[in-house]
Amino acid sequence: MHRFILSFILILDLSIFATTGHADDFAVGARAYDGGRVSEAVASWQQAAAAGHTGAMTALANLYLFGERVPRDPARAASWFPQAAERGDMTAQLNLGDLYRQGLGVVKNKIKSYFWLNRAAEQGNDWAKTTQQQLAKSMTADERRQAEMLLQTERQNRN
Repeated sequence: MHRFILSFILILDLSIFATTGHADDFAVGARAYDGGRVSEAVASWQQAAAAGHTGAMTALANLYLFGERVPRDPARAASWFPQAAERGDMTAQLNLGDLYRQGLGVVKNKIKSYFWLNRAAEQGNDWAKTTQQQLAKSMTADERRQAEMLLQTERQNRN
């Protein structure tokens, strides 16, 4: 199941980022991954990620999050997701929000979870929206206020 999810994400990212200058490195990595050459895929994605390709960042993070042909390493995944999430990658945003919600690879933090789930929900992800709403029910009024202030500050900085 995870392999299907990762392969779907890779196909989606290939179509979305095909116009970037580092799409070739990403595509080479996707073909290597599909061919079972994980170390080659990682090397290609690291090259593309270093150049700012968010699809490559998210692919690396998911690889380690799900332990797809590499040892499962949520902390390593958590090191890649923020880079892509901050650049607007919806998949990275929802996964980062979920990591903070569960305390998986990061210190559990409802405020950061709410923030990142909201960012993904703003891009139309229903799972992120539902999960954020459920999370809000478990938050104190102060936690929700802090999360909303963080979102407001971030929106002002974007404009």
